[in-house]
Amino acid sequence: MTFDEIMKQIRNPVDETMRFDPTDIARMKPFTLAACFPMLFWLPLVIDGGTSEYGKFYANQGLIVSLLSILGTVVRIVCGFIPFIGGIIGWLLGLAAGILCIAAFIFCIKNAAEGKAVYIPFLGQMIEVFK
Repeated sequence: MTFDEIMKQIRNPVDETMRFDPTDIARMKPFTLAACFPMLFWLPLVIDGGTSEYGKFYANQGLIVSLLSILGTVVRIVCGFIPFIGGIIGWLLGLAAGILCIAAFIFCIKNAAEGKAVYIPFLGQMIEVFK
């Protein structure tokens, strides 16, 4: 993947808003906002029994944010077992995962607040657990 392709995906992420019912978006907006927080991705599924397509979309996006958060922690812990340089490597990789997590969180919150269904660049379409 070239740098231009990466920048194109960041500038123009996949927007699926037109696929969802506007009344479903309005009804689920508060719960999709909460789903963007790590470990609360399940909230839209529980609120409506898993029938809202918009809620499922944000449950998947929130799951990605949660997994990035967990990944950063696991990387720091595992690298911490490597003598001498492991702490530094773990800290740097954990920092990178943390920055990705924060960027994905901000992106997710911004779009949920606007009532849009936009995939997180690169990762948003990779994980679709809730269908």
